[in-house]
Amino acid sequence: MLANNRVSRIAPDCFETIPAVSSVVLTGNKLEKLVDLEALTKLKNLERLSLMDNPVTKVKHYRPYMIHKCSKHLRILDFNRIKDKERKAATLLFAGDRGKKLLEEIAPPRAVGKWEPKHTSQ
Repeated sequence: MLANNRVSRIAPDCFETIPAVSSVVLTGNKLEKLVDLEALTKLKNLERLSLMDNPVTKVKHYRPYMIHKCSKHLRILDFNRIKDKERKAATLLFAGDRGKKLLEEIAPPRAVGKWEPKHTSQ
């Protein structure tokens, strides 16, 4: 549980050492972009996820995106059960070339730049 900790990004490899996580609560943080949630989509045992009170929950297609991208084991999103109808709608929304294009529009990959240390004048 990492609620109310001003988390604004999740490292892509954040869950690599704990892949069996089934419940994640990140309510009340500062996650803004769908791409910031990519690490969560790699959790194959994830059943319950809460991102309430994060700016990202206001992004268009947030809920269907998470349902589509997360494991089929995800049953509860933001304390609301995912219904079969909702899961089917999410699958349909992101199906085919149109769906792929929509995914690229709403969650473009984060640009990976080369990190360089700041130089300070002495």
